[in-house]
Amino acid sequence: MGMRTPKDIDSAVNNGGTTTAVLGTPGIGFSGVTKTGGIPAIAPQSFASSGTAVNGTGIDRLVVNGPFTSCSVFATSGTSTGSPGTQAGVFTLQDSADNVTFANYLPPGYTSAPTLTLSADNSAGQMGIDLSGARQYVRVTATGTYTTITAQLYAAMIVFGGAVTEPTL
Repeated sequence: MGMRTPKDIDSAVNNGGTTTAVLGTPGIGFSGVTKTGGIPAIAPQSFASSGTAVNGTGIDRLVVNGPFTSCSVFATSGTSTGSPGTQAGVFTLQDSADNVTFANYLPPGYTSAPTLTLSADNSAGQMGIDLSGARQYVRVTATGTYTTITAQLYAAMIVFGGAVTEPTL
């Protein structure tokens, strides 16, 4: 099955947690895309300081079979430590021309950057993003905020789609 075009998917898939992104730009094709594999965007780690952003590594979306014109960001949370309380892990995609200076990525037609929020232990979520207007490098950034919890575990990965040519195995 070939690549799907940026007209196929119009909503975020959410398996627990809360998705705050309204994905008005559909188009994250999964048919054949998994051949690229998921790329770790934020390694599993404990967010020990509420409100502090953790930046993932910049990923060059123009290499191999690119440019990739869409992606899905998958995020997960683990079990928090400390007293029960409120929590939110907010994931955002950023882009950069030089892999040094990043800013929140605003897909075509958006007025604010899409975010994915996980608000429960052991939850997962996904958001699809149109990369047609993105600069060369992308990364995921996450900020964990919580009360009475001493730490929370989060992780994220990216799966790219919409390559010019289908990846070969």
